[in-house]
Amino acid sequence: MPKIINQSNNYDYKVATRPLYDLNPRQIELLNEHEEDAVFAGVYGNFRDDVEPALGIVTERYALAQNGDVVNHIEGACEKLGLKNLERDFRAVDDGRRFYARYTVKDKKYNFNVGKPKVGDSVGVSFTIQNSFDCTKRLQVALGFLRLVCSNGMTSLTPEFECNFRHQSGIDIASIGRGIEDALGKIDSQREIFQRLADTKIDQVKGQNILNNLQRKNIVSGNVRDNIAAIWDNPAHDEDSERNLWNLYNAATQHITRVIEPKRFEQAGRLSRQILTQLDKASGNKTAMTKLSKELKVENN
Repeated sequence: MPKIINQSNNYDYKVATRPLYDLNPRQIELLNEHEEDAVFAGVYGNFRDDVEPALGIVTERYALAQNGDVVNHIEGACEKLGLKNLERDFRAVDDGRRFYARYTVKDKKYNFNVGKPKVGDSVGVSFTIQNSFDCTKRLQVALGFLRLVCSNGMTSLTPEFECNFRHQSGIDIASIGRGIEDALGKIDSQREIFQRLADTKIDQVKGQNILNNLQRKNIVSGNVRDNIAAIWDNPAHDEDSERNLWNLYNAATQHITRVIEPKRFEQAGRLSRQILTQLDKASGNKTAMTKLSKELKVENN
């Protein structure tokens, strides 16, 4: 069973960088007895007041980017770019070691259709800014999407856009704005990927075979595979009545968004991207499609 990593909407906690001392309890006791000072271990830790362990170990060159400052700069950048109708979702993960600020753009001019012209599936746009205090995430912008008929969250295969920040003067607000602008500039290229999925027809059995092969590749677990297969077999929306890779991906994102993301935000993002990567390869290469959709042989004992 996957480990449940705590997550919270409370993001505006303060983090301080303090020097670390490599001491065990007995050494601390001896230092106190002799009224001596500890020897600096040469590294620093990032700490928040309400969490005892260090969020991360860093060097003296590390510069903090407080989540509250990041959000303020995002808001300023969005205003400068004319993005006003926004829906916000903040996630602080693993005692606040990592932070994600997801903004869904509600302005219709950023929406597009996938599938048949004019009557296809309507998709909205989002972007996520990530930050971390455990050195696992750079300050970056990632493009994302939202299927409007059911609010399924979808990932993107475009690369993250890194935001630079200055060690001496904090975050460079211009770089956050450029990161958001660059991400939004990749909408068309990602729309082409989604459209290619919609144009790649499969039948019911091939969809099941693809899910079986995703399990064989250890991309999804047996339980996740079964849940996606149930949605694939019984679509909840008329838009999913056709049998193609786009609707198979939507079956996956429906389960991921409703079941996995509320408790495991990071896993949901990784899983959505991994599945999309496999489907994208299959949509653009006949050999890849043949391998991904082949029936798995059941060995009899």
